[in-house]
Amino acid sequence: MTNWIHLTEADLRPHLNAAQVETLLSRPNRSGPSDPLLSVLDETVSRIRTDIRTQDTNILSEDEATIPPELKRTACQLAVATLPGRIRGFLLSEQQEEAADEAEEVLSRIREGDLPVRLPSTPQKSPDVRTEFGVEVTRKRTQRLSGSQLNGL
Repeated sequence: MTNWIHLTEADLRPHLNAAQVETLLSRPNRSGPSDPLLSVLDETVSRIRTDIRTQDTNILSEDEATIPPELKRTACQLAVATLPGRIRGFLLSEQQEEAADEAEEVLSRIREGDLPVRLPSTPQKSPDVRTEFGVEVTRKRTQRLSGSQLNGL
């Protein structure tokens, strides 16, 4: 069990007004495989994990669908800001637009290394990465004979 969290629809509710909740509840393909909200949540988690990964000092959780709990609010703000382009009739308030800008600033600080994230209890195994690259000659090229070398044959 990891100390990182999954982002869910219930996590977004405190960041929405009544009209937005109603729009979410009446969205097409709700709870289906092509639910636009599920894809927004997945993309938000992936984006945050990518920004965390940019800093060498940060370690990701083994579960690719989780984020650090301290970034839950940031993730919700980013997900809400993405919804107008995915769900018809979903409009952002001015406060939500400002919150999205704040979330972008948090991610920027993570990318720059100014804001470290919590270590996961189940860290992702680091891949075997080759750090030294070079050229190794395994076979010498055979020399071609020239006309002067064949003189007299």
